[in-house]
Amino acid sequence: MVTRTKSLAREVAELRKLVEERVGNTGPVYLRDGDAIPQKVDPERVVWIKRTFIDPPERAEEPLPAQEAAPADEQSARREPIFYPRAGIA
Repeated sequence: MVTRTKSLAREVAELRKLVEERVGNTGPVYLRDGDAIPQKVDPERVVWIKRTFIDPPERAEEPLPAQEAAPADEQSARREPIFYPRAGIA
């Protein structure tokens, strides 16, 4: 199984190389901000990806609406038993 995975990786690498040779390497190259540009890549093709964190605007804290707790009698009356189907072989 491991040898098949290695051979697939090798085949994919060979196919990529063939495509680059025939089509050319003209597509964009995406790099993280601050990474070095690889040697064979034209700097004009590089698209820099930069992560920027934005703090949310400050807002006044809104109070939650007041809720009254239901009496214990009401709570127990609302609860209904849960019936599960019988598990077994028919």
